[in-house]
Amino acid sequence: MLRRPPEYALALLLLALGMAAAWTADRAWKSVTGYQTPYAIEADLPGGKARVRRLVLIVFDGLRADALEHAPNWRALEGSGVKGVLRTPMPSLSNPARATMVTGAPPEVHGVTNNGKFSPPPVDSLFSVARKSGVPTAVAGSRFWKYAFGQWIDESWEFEKELHVVTDAQELMDWQRETCAPMVDFLQKQTSGLVVAGVTAADAAGHDFGGESEEYHRVVRTADECLGRITEVMRDGDTALLAVSDHGHIDRRGRGGHGGSEDEVAWAPVALETPSGGNQDRIHMPMRGVAPTIALLLGLPIPANNWGWSFSSFSDDPEEHQARIAEQHRIAQELGPDAKDIRARERSARMPVTAVLGLLFAALLAASVVWEENPWPGTALAILLFVIVYLSLFQIFGLAASLSAIIREEYTNAFFGRNVAAAALAYVLSRRLAGSQLLFATTICAGFALKGVAAHGRTGLIMRGAMPDLDIAFGAYLDLLALFGVALISVMLWAMRKVFGRGRKTAE
Repeated sequence: MLRRPPEYALALLLLALGMAAAWTADRAWKSVTGYQTPYAIEADLPGGKARVRRLVLIVFDGLRADALEHAPNWRALEGSGVKGVLRTPMPSLSNPARATMVTGAPPEVHGVTNNGKFSPPPVDSLFSVARKSGVPTAVAGSRFWKYAFGQWIDESWEFEKELHVVTDAQELMDWQRETCAPMVDFLQKQTSGLVVAGVTAADAAGHDFGGESEEYHRVVRTADECLGRITEVMRDGDTALLAVSDHGHIDRRGRGGHGGSEDEVAWAPVALETPSGGNQDRIHMPMRGVAPTIALLLGLPIPANNWGWSFSSFSDDPEEHQARIAEQHRIAQELGPDAKDIRARERSARMPVTAVLGLLFAALLAASVVWEENPWPGTALAILLFVIVYLSLFQIFGLAASLSAIIREEYTNAFFGRNVAAAALAYVLSRRLAGSQLLFATTICAGFALKGVAAHGRTGLIMRGAMPDLDIAFGAYLDLLALFGVALISVMLWAMRKVFGRGRKTAE
């Protein structure tokens, strides 16, 4: 039989596993939040004939597609042109979605992968091609536009009073009305080109009350009132009006959130009205179709890194426009790295690592069972109890393997801390059934490590040039933190037992 290592060796092994798990989780998270895109290219593409003098892009923050029954002005806009839903890019956060709207590229290409730390996108956008084409641009609302694309924007207006966490929907409704009036005044002064307006109160209501709550629906009605004011003053017979949401909201325990791939989060409503009426299309496509659609209507060159296709041709010669997009796609593929090739190379590179780590942790799991003198029924029951308690605490603490479960960005660290605490507490409550508590902790940690290795093999945990499947990667991230929690608490309890046990013997 394989000889059991001494307890101090197991303690050191667990400590090393815990530190490695925490380091890997931190590196994985920062690889997304600190991502630098390798895809940026420069290409001078031709523009086309403008169909409208002005296009107003009205970006609703956090509007669910199934909440439109509370938005009569949005419904009216749908009745005069294109309507449907767009698949928001992952992660389903505001800034990545907004960047996709004006670049036509997914986050792995434009580089805006989160709402917090990111660099201004180095890729072409509607703002940059408008500047080069002499078409004026203006934005009103979120400061994101000025931060990310400020060097290309001619005029801007930001909310003077920022939203914050509230307990009363009426406060949000009052805020939306207060900010809508000066925003409309600003928009009226923009007589041509690309004009972007933000209507944002619904997002705060979704976070604070949930996407199915009465409070959310009340705030949506108020946001829709603002849409009505915008469309009323901007509709002039030579202006296109494009309303789109950046994401939806879950409804969980009376709160909302987004970032994951849930249908109520990832499908965002869209409505487009053109002076000619356009085609009465119902669309169901990726959000990256916004940029080429706007480029067509304003006669702008298509942004060089665009991956999208337009909603509809809106042209007497639709084949000519589709040919322009196809040519832009061809140039982007020739000048920039190939995304499929990057994914294939990353997958090939991680397979050997996955195989080696999988074998190592499988061997550790097997060894920890062999080392245990009485694995059944004590240790087996302890493992079962750990799983039951951990999964129960996972639910009780409001956790889920989805970014949408993080109610607000400022709660991120608390969310991860609760996961660490859930795993540590589950270990404490189940360890008494096991024979050797350090071996029990080793078994649990090896199990979490194997889950993480499997996720690494499926999608990768470190973002280099391809966005991992964030549902899988986020689950692995939580597993790594759970491993850290079990390893840390088991070593701490072992050390305390040794210190205080030695103290009692000395006193005797």
